[in-house]
Amino acid sequence: MKKTLQNVVKELEERGIEIYGNNTSKGKCYIMAQNMIITVPKKNNIVIDFHVSSTPVFSANIINILKDLDIKITVGNIFIYDKDGIVFEGTEAIDKFEDIKKDEIIRDFVEDQIQKQFLIQHQYGSA
Repeated sequence: MKKTLQNVVKELEERGIEIYGNNTSKGKCYIMAQNMIITVPKKNNIVIDFHVSSTPVFSANIINILKDLDIKITVGNIFIYDKDGIVFEGTEAIDKFEDIKKDEIIRDFVEDQIQKQFLIQHQYGSA
């Protein structure tokens, strides 16, 4: 399993994919990388869980990069972490991601309106 882990890490790094860390715990090897977590449950087998914000192009690119390693690749689940570090998977991850996007859109809109109001007040000298 460790050899599979090393091969995957090497291949991803050579292609410019950022690796945040890798570890072996409870008989499994894990790779935390840009927008994904890769698990190596046994020799020459990997499971890739993609972050909910990953694009289909990104996911396909990762699979294409790793398919040349002659290993079995399984696409797992999608996931997202909240601000407290709680992991959400599947449809829960999608719902959580949509909530985050809505909050960001509203925050950006409010900030934009405040800035416009400031500029208008400054331009016309009213307070």
